[in-house]
Amino acid sequence: MRLSLFATLLVVVLLAPAAVAQTNSEGLYLHLGVGGQSIAYDGDDFDDTDEGGVLALRAGYGVSPLVTLYVGATGARLEGAREVDDYDLSGGEVGARFTFRDGRRVRPVLDLALRSVTARDDETDFEVRGGGLSIGGGLLVYLNPTLALGADIHVGAGRFDEVEFGRVTVDVRDEELDYVEARVTVGLTAYPFR
Repeated sequence: MRLSLFATLLVVVLLAPAAVAQTNSEGLYLHLGVGGQSIAYDGDDFDDTDEGGVLALRAGYGVSPLVTLYVGATGARLEGAREVDDYDLSGGEVGARFTFRDGRRVRPVLDLALRSVTARDDETDFEVRGGGLSIGGGLLVYLNPTLALGADIHVGAGRFDEVEFGRVTVDVRDEELDYVEARVTVGLTAYPFR
């Protein structure tokens, strides 16, 4: 009986890494992450940073073991560093993820994306919208071929081009209202059709 149990455990231990080693980033994936978000504005000379929690969602399709195309959305509740109370920061992105070390359990990733950003204060009915570029990196640790635990750091910069106050919208492209942002998340990535 002990020999049978030992043999079973030995087979599981030897085959589990082989199953994980067969992982790659091809096909559909869905990601859910939580973490922290910060943003600084040019109007404050980037001196003050607004921070808060963030929820990140992403769906993508791996066209090869190296390249995945994706769309994503983020939503954060930030605490204003100056006279501004708490407000919402949302973003959308279209990008490419490069996943290295195909077939390995731990895989580094690099993300490049075009990103839109909206900061909104519901109390004052004030909103600014714009966009920019985002770059990020992180690690995926495959728990099995269909599920990976991930940690990412993203930084981005861009410019706001529209301000809305109540029902009045103003084009502010000439005002150079720049921002820089950073986001750290941990989450799960699922490959549902493996």
